[in-house]
Amino acid sequence: MRKTIYRYIFRFLLLAVMLALLLPLVFMFAGSFMSASEVEYAYGGAYSGFASGGFARLVFVPRLFTLEQYGQVLLNSPDYLYAYWNSISLLLPTLAGLMIVAP
Repeated sequence: MRKTIYRYIFRFLLLAVMLALLLPLVFMFAGSFMSASEVEYAYGGAYSGFASGGFARLVFVPRLFTLEQYGQVLLNSPDYLYAYWNSISLLLPTLAGLMIVAP
């Protein structure tokens, strides 16, 4: 009886920690589909400082679903594309070498 109570408490604490660790990822994923003005509206208060009374709003679902942020990163920033292809040029020889060496 006592073991089952401890087991449920352990599972509850584990679930609480898991949710606390996943929450920032959920906000980041939701924020990636917002427009720049909506990101400013939702999270801009946190950048103005807590002394001025600014807080971030918790927004899980964007009001207007847009891929504008992805287009800006992929099309308007050549540094990102350069870093991406640099990573690919390092990844492919590494994978080829592992496939040769590993049985």
